[in-house]
Amino acid sequence: MTKIEKRHKKILELLSSTPLATTAELSEKLGVSSETIRKDLKILSEEKLITQTHGGVALSEGKNINYPFDYRMKINSKSKQKIGKKAVGLVEKDDVILLENSTTSLALARELCKNKELLDSLVIVTTSFKIAAQLDEIFKEYKTTCRLFFVGGWTNFEQHGTFGLHTMETLKSIHVKKAFLSGAALDSKFRLSGYTDEDVAFQKNAILYSEQVVLMIEKGKFPKSGFSIVGNIEEVDYIVTDIPLNSELVRKLEAVDVQLIEVE
Repeated sequence: MTKIEKRHKKILELLSSTPLATTAELSEKLGVSSETIRKDLKILSEEKLITQTHGGVALSEGKNINYPFDYRMKINSKSKQKIGKKAVGLVEKDDVILLENSTTSLALARELCKNKELLDSLVIVTTSFKIAAQLDEIFKEYKTTCRLFFVGGWTNFEQHGTFGLHTMETLKSIHVKKAFLSGAALDSKFRLSGYTDEDVAFQKNAILYSEQVVLMIEKGKFPKSGFSIVGNIEEVDYIVTDIPLNSELVRKLEAVDVQLIEVE
């Protein structure tokens, strides 16, 4: 990764946790000149990753939120890694688990690959080429006996995954023990939402056809709202997050029997 790419990654990470930032603030935090930041912001704006306003700069919303997978891997990568590591504790021997096509699910898959005994016993269902490739690499390394079921359909090369009617129909025919979903947005009323029809349809079906649902979501996505509602928090069994929730919000989760697993 070049210096410019590293700087762009850091800018996106900062904006994911700060609603609005100025050029001067970004310049100070990154230790570079305002002119350098302005050049960076111009590139990120042209790539539709950020929106520049009179008050500063913010992550793009709405239709521009569906960043390419490779860009999303750069955003909050440490948080996703920690969440993935914590979520492994919810995976039990001989589970059939569903990992959606998300960067947080990829972080979980990488953590699973560190536990050969557990991984060998699992059936993993996914629509993610990245997760399939990760398991392929582990097979080459130590010949895991993990069974992978790849859910086919139309291919989105930018997102490295499959989607569409055939994907949904296949998903309906599979018995999944635990679905691990990555939340795009969670509002103050604990409603889970998404920004694209494909993601929302997948998550709705995953919730409907799985015995248990684990929501993995990092700070920066709460409180936020996407375009389409996926469902209410009571449809989830566990939430694994580094969002600092106050005692009132924790009680709301307890009231609907959602187990909170906090990530430091």
